[in-house]
Amino acid sequence: MCDRGMRPVTTLARTITVRGLTASLFNMTVGGGIFAMPALVAQMLGASAVHAYFACALAMLCILLAYAVAGSRVPRAGGVAAYADAAFGPLVGFLGGALNWLSDTLAGAAVLAGLTAAIAVVAPALASRGAQALVLAAILGTLAWVNVRSVRHGTHVVEMMTVAKLLPLLALVGAAAWVGGTGMWRLGPLPEPTAIGRATLVLIFAFSGSESVMGLCGEVRRPTRTIPIALLLGLALVTSLYVAVHLAARVGLGEALPTTPDATLAAAAGALMGPRGRWLLLVGTVVSMAGFASAAVMSTPRILYAVAQRGLLPAWLARVHPQFRTPHPAIVAQAIALFVVASSGTFDALAGFASVAVVSGYLLACVTAITLQWRGVRVVDAGEEVDSESRPLHVPTVVLAIGAAFCVALLAQATRAELLVEVGLLAAATAWYAVRARARRVSTPAS
Repeated sequence: MCDRGMRPVTTLARTITVRGLTASLFNMTVGGGIFAMPALVAQMLGASAVHAYFACALAMLCILLAYAVAGSRVPRAGGVAAYADAAFGPLVGFLGGALNWLSDTLAGAAVLAGLTAAIAVVAPALASRGAQALVLAAILGTLAWVNVRSVRHGTHVVEMMTVAKLLPLLALVGAAAWVGGTGMWRLGPLPEPTAIGRATLVLIFAFSGSESVMGLCGEVRRPTRTIPIALLLGLALVTSLYVAVHLAARVGLGEALPTTPDATLAAAAGALMGPRGRWLLLVGTVVSMAGFASAAVMSTPRILYAVAQRGLLPAWLARVHPQFRTPHPAIVAQAIALFVVASSGTFDALAGFASVAVVSGYLLACVTAITLQWRGVRVVDAGEEVDSESRPLHVPTVVLAIGAAFCVALLAQATRAELLVEVGLLAAATAWYAVRARARRVSTPAS
């Protein structure tokens, strides 16, 4: 019998604490979206806009608990695609992956569109469509080159930009608090329920990304305690920052906030701190959005690579660079897709499309979590040891159902065009899956 000390290690070390998981959630959530959201939400709700942030945070809490439940029962890479595969089979899992790719691509394209608009504010000579297309191509070409050469280099870029994005935001909030005093913190009247729905749907774009942290569930110490506490703390920190930034923009721009969609926070900083403050926030906007775009070019191609490895996409997307060991065809293909989509619309329009795809993925995660928990599914790979800390997280079904209901209510606010794009992609993905599955059956000889 093999000695236990010689047995290969097949389980992950549970070392992530409340502080570590909270910090990861905060870092993954706060991105380029907040630099453009205040004006967009103010256009929809006016003085009541701040309340949409709280509604969004409540919805995200229920949704993230669903991801935590599913992740504790299916501790595999792939996020909602892996969870749906375990709950409903490979077709739904494939469609979950398609939703992941669509939401990541639309979100990345939205931020890239906002980035080129912000650069045009810094350099007005680059405001024409042709110039912005060249800027976009240069950005994506550089990011693709960095990520092809090494994922480690791409990670360093993201880490540096994470620090750089927070300092300008904190400076803006501090200046607004100094100028506005206690009056800055007035939240405004409660909006009508019908009015807050559309604003919350668009605003959820700024909260997306936090679900990625739930992939760490298998490495969390005392998960049944750590995960709920970290979710509450992380969402509280993110929401507090977002609300403070929105209120700071309102202090700086006043009635002009809804009509300042480009470089909104830079304009607010200029009003509060003068030209130096404006430049500080312009640089912060560009750096933060570039950081988000870098993360999109680094992570999203792995979806294409993983699906191609399963034989559901062309084999060339699964190739790996012989020297750098990175999925270079998938990275280049994703960069091209981002260029095409980002060139086709503005931040406002693309953020709406991205939000619908994100919320659809959230709905699938909630339904999947309910199904896995109800059926008692627990995926354990061969050789994996199950200890007392790896028991699945249990959340009252009513909480998961509330998350699903939030998603349905938000999707009801989507426009016809947004829904048609998503339905079209899912229909195309279903047809593609059927074709590839049939081709694999034909190519496999009968036993």
